[in-house]
Amino acid sequence: MINRAESAIAQATPQLLVNTGKVTNVPLIAVVNKLLRQEYAVVKFDEDYDPNYQPIYA
Repeated sequence: MINRAESAIAQATPQLLVNTGKVTNVPLIAVVNKLLRQEYAVVKFDEDYDPNYQPIYA
């Protein structure tokens, strides 16, 4: 399970969206969506969560 306090996404995204003038619920929903996508990928591919994962782009 991803620890929300340790997630860079959970820390950076809300502040970025609030700085751009978004309503407070918008950053919260953005973080929830990103974390859900990460969790889905971990479960789908049956792999352990790697906080240092870097995607390889072709």
